[in-house]
Amino acid sequence: MVGRDEDIAQLKVQLMGPSRLQVIPIVGVCGIGKTALAEKVFKDSFIMDCFETHVWIKLSHKYCNRDVLIGLLCSMKKLSDKKTIKTDDQLAKYLYNSLKSRRYLIVLDAINNADDWNDLRALFPNYNNGSRIMLTTKDMDVVRFGNIPHQVTFLSEHESWCLLRNIVFDGWDTLQIKLDFKLFRVLDALNIRFYCFPIEIPKLVQLRYFVLSYNEELPASVCKLQDLQFLIVLRYLNIKRGAPLYPPMEIWNMKELRHLQVMGSDLPDPSTATGVKDYCGQYTHLLLENLSTLLDVSAHICTPRVVKAITNLKKLGIQIEPMLVENIVQTFSFLSHLFILQHLESLKCIVTHPYFASKLVPFILWALPESLTKLTLSGCGFPWKYMSVIGSLMNLEVLNLKCYAFCDPIWESREGEFLRLKYLRLEDMDIEYWRADETHFPCLTCLIITHSYKMREIPSGIRDIATLDMIEVVDCSPLESVLSTQHIKQEQRDMRNAVLGVQVHYSWDG
Repeated sequence: MVGRDEDIAQLKVQLMGPSRLQVIPIVGVCGIGKTALAEKVFKDSFIMDCFETHVWIKLSHKYCNRDVLIGLLCSMKKLSDKKTIKTDDQLAKYLYNSLKSRRYLIVLDAINNADDWNDLRALFPNYNNGSRIMLTTKDMDVVRFGNIPHQVTFLSEHESWCLLRNIVFDGWDTLQIKLDFKLFRVLDALNIRFYCFPIEIPKLVQLRYFVLSYNEELPASVCKLQDLQFLIVLRYLNIKRGAPLYPPMEIWNMKELRHLQVMGSDLPDPSTATGVKDYCGQYTHLLLENLSTLLDVSAHICTPRVVKAITNLKKLGIQIEPMLVENIVQTFSFLSHLFILQHLESLKCIVTHPYFASKLVPFILWALPESLTKLTLSGCGFPWKYMSVIGSLMNLEVLNLKCYAFCDPIWESREGEFLRLKYLRLEDMDIEYWRADETHFPCLTCLIITHSYKMREIPSGIRDIATLDMIEVVDCSPLESVLSTQHIKQEQRDMRNAVLGVQVHYSWDG
């Protein structure tokens, strides 16, 4: 499902939570994808294995208690002859008795009236065996009391366009550019290799979303698309160049831009512009105030002059390809200006060719803005002792560390750090010993460790994190990781009768 990975992960965590019966309301406006989201989680193989009974029923527009009872029992294959049970009370009692000894997952799709839910809720027994009821509704009042709803929000503009692309566009035959398409608003030509820039593109004056594969510099004419909100240019050949590419200076005139991703290019320095005019011939102020997402740029983007022209940025993706080892420190020094982006929520920094002969000076860490809620680092090779700088970010909820983002065999976590962190992923790390307890990650709900072959064990103190609902281990130390995760699982069951989801996978098992 496009753009719903975090929703799916959160729902899976809720399904694997405490042993008491829980109701998980999925709330959102009509057509936003509540049913599709519930179905995706309901059919997940891991979730299926965790419950003995699985029931899905869609409520009709006109609610009828008897129809719901019969539908539930039929779905469970418990009602072969409807005529033998005549009253609603008999049906309700039969349903209750059929569920009381089993761990069940029931989905009630399209409950849109609080009275309907109140009529149904007493039908489901609570034997503290981890049973769950998911329901979808458009009305928050249906589930106001005693339940924490999962709010389904609209996809971001980029995710919406990706979904639209998947549904509508399939190849050049449906994307032929003609002058008759002047009112065309969406153009996704990612699967077509352009060897020269189509001269018809700037004539599509209503274009809002534009994606193409193109290896050369963008012409200034593309900046005539003054209503363009999403511009994505990917390369079909990964050619290393001696100097970065830049889009035309006129890109600073594209005031409606929200999402910019020109692979291998950086924004030009606005201070080098001499009398840049817009396409009405007026001098323009070089700011992109609506730009919220900027991806696939190098560290050189982080000069004070450029950063101050995109201060409303919320999501930034930086890719560093150091040509020479001696240039690494200089490259990272540009990142010391990130603190200017006070609205930044998500940052990804990837070093494509890590080099660790000498440890890098982590300029980036001290410059991270307090507004960050999600951080991904890959290939940086920072010493673990600098992790405390990240741990002090008070709003950080998601942390992904990949491909030797930090090096050294020991990570000593400290008390008072990562106070809001909910999701931690360690992937391709060389860590051997990780020392931590519940005071270091008091809000952690999901821990994923993959391809970290040297790690001896998961810290035993993890068992005391009351919020922890899921641990996933993939391709780590075969014996110790399994033993430690199973030990943690048993410890949590003993301490609070909780159901901790523990998944251990090995790629060599097929």
